[in-house]
Amino acid sequence: MYRAPPFRNDDTAALLDFVEARGFGIVVLAGDDGESAVAHVPLLLYRDGGRLGRLQFHIAKANTLHRHVGAGRDALIIVSGPDAYVSPDWYTAADQVPTWNYVAVHAAGPVRLLDDEALAGQLAGLSAAQEQRLLPKPPWTPDKMTPGLFARMRRAVVGMEMAIETLE
Repeated sequence: MYRAPPFRNDDTAALLDFVEARGFGIVVLAGDDGESAVAHVPLLLYRDGGRLGRLQFHIAKANTLHRHVGAGRDALIIVSGPDAYVSPDWYTAADQVPTWNYVAVHAAGPVRLLDDEALAGQLAGLSAAQEQRLLPKPPWTPDKMTPGLFARMRRAVVGMEMAIETLE
């Protein structure tokens, strides 16, 4: 991603805060056939001490993106924020051109599939993080579902985790 020096932000904590606050991104994986596989996903950030952390996400099993996950294959996750057109009329200097302001963070690293236990934890953690935003509403949990139904529905999704190696 091109980052113009005046707008560049290298504050790792601020970038991770933004990713965590947005909680949604676009995953891009290169397929074996050279085509890109893309999915829009909810994200759950795990901060790992001195490292950049991990992002967990899930997709519908019917989405073929998970078939592109393999040893040594990196994913790119794009987290976008607000954006807006900027008119040259708003500049104090004359003879300017329009531009577009936006906020985005790109995270990249190797991705792996999660087993069912880790997927269950991810889904519970993701729901807990999002339900926290809806307080004082009593939080939804999988325990509110008919016994066994959550486990059956979980079989329709695939969980993944990306170790963040680069963040910009």
